[in-house]
Amino acid sequence: MFPVSLKLRGLVHLNKPITLSPSSVSSYSVYASLLTSSSEEWLAYRAALAVAPVSSGGSKWCDQTRPECLRCQKRKITCPGYQKRFQFYHKTAPAVVKSTRTSKSDDARPSKPTPNGYHHQQALVLARPTIDQSVAPNLTATALDTQLKEVFSDVVYAIFPNLYAAFSARVDLTWVDFVRHHSAAQSSAVNWGIRCLITWFLARRHHDHDQLQASRHMYNRALRSLAQSLRDPARVKSDGTLAAAIALGVYEVLDGVGSNSWLVHSRGIGALFRLRGPDAHRSGFGRTMYTTYRAFLVAEAFTCQEPCFLESEEWRTMNREALLAEERDGKGSRLGEITENAFEEVLLCPGYLVRTRDMIAGNASESSRESLTAEIRCSRDLLRGLQRRLAALLELQMNTQLVQKRSPLDGSIPKQFVHTIAHRSLRGMDSALALLDQLLVLLAASKVRMLGSDENNPAQSPWNRVTYQPAPEGTISVTDEGTGTNEVKSLDWLDQLALSMGTLALKT
Repeated sequence: MFPVSLKLRGLVHLNKPITLSPSSVSSYSVYASLLTSSSEEWLAYRAALAVAPVSSGGSKWCDQTRPECLRCQKRKITCPGYQKRFQFYHKTAPAVVKSTRTSKSDDARPSKPTPNGYHHQQALVLARPTIDQSVAPNLTATALDTQLKEVFSDVVYAIFPNLYAAFSARVDLTWVDFVRHHSAAQSSAVNWGIRCLITWFLARRHHDHDQLQASRHMYNRALRSLAQSLRDPARVKSDGTLAAAIALGVYEVLDGVGSNSWLVHSRGIGALFRLRGPDAHRSGFGRTMYTTYRAFLVAEAFTCQEPCFLESEEWRTMNREALLAEERDGKGSRLGEITENAFEEVLLCPGYLVRTRDMIAGNASESSRESLTAEIRCSRDLLRGLQRRLAALLELQMNTQLVQKRSPLDGSIPKQFVHTIAHRSLRGMDSALALLDQLLVLLAASKVRMLGSDENNPAQSPWNRVTYQPAPEGTISVTDEGTGTNEVKSLDWLDQLALSMGTLALKT
């Protein structure tokens, strides 16, 4: 026996080491003495019992091993074992898997975790990845990507409902199909550009300011990815780069950070169009992007008071040849033909505006003034003829829609969108005709004043009194925070701008 020495008060010899064994310290006298002792002495007594390795009979104490220790087997009693302090967690299960207890005493005395321990276990359970993330990590990302692509179709139908209806059957690949199936849509710039549009749309729908801020963070990531694509010569002319730029340009129109932020993007998009050249936009998704954003390029030209590069002969020839190809493939319609021919004349208007301003402000020759006047009159007459033709066909459709199943304007355009597309196109023609008429009046007045002026009494430029002014740069922005209450009007504004061929940027 190995004696254990303790200094305990209340025993026979005070402050004198005594020898205790497990049998002797269990007597009633020792127990009664310990009741009057301090807590430190009681703890010392408990520690002595814990470190005592041998008993009086020479057999070992219970070593608390499982299933049973040798002492309990000899005494033929149930081994109390030990209290398990750790629980086994399955690798992929979302809940705690309790270990199987083999002894009856464990079942009779289950451990009760403290409140702090319980909450800690719950936190571990919640933080543990789900079975989808553990077994198939790509499953969650694939499901999220599929849901985003489906929501993107709602974004297109909400922001550009009539523009999408006007061109969905005419182009080879729509924006919705591009995002769903095209490999170029998997690039980082396109992916984040589409995500920021979707998040903005959901934030507007649910009036969620936090989601709006999240969309702006996604926009920043898309912008960085786009910058990397622009620095790569192999990707700068790709469809994915231009698609990402257009997506971010539309986002700037919807939720611009400044009054002219959309103009910065529009200039960059125009530079990409020029870099790619007209031939890249005859067919395929290039044609889709051209028809989607060309009205914004015209609006940019009106706002900045500069000619639109789409008025060059190579771009106009490309558009006419693409229109003829649509007619051969059976994708054309009368409404599409009229609006395309009208756009050919409308995109000349920013150039007419700049040339008229420069001619009136400077000392232009009479021949150049007459040449410009003839060009403006030609475009005005063509545009007026197209306007009358479209108005007549629209009236005919309204009179015969109850009699005929197919109206004269339908073609490849869904019937429920024909009326709105025609009316908004007519509104754009009205704005362009008003501008052309005003330019002709200014040129005529300038001619009269120049003929009646002399060196001592120079004619005052009538351009200073012109009623036309470019639209403020911030008018295309929806609201300052992008969370306006009139959601339908703000979203519909972009569709109106596109169908007006960019003339809504004019303020008459």
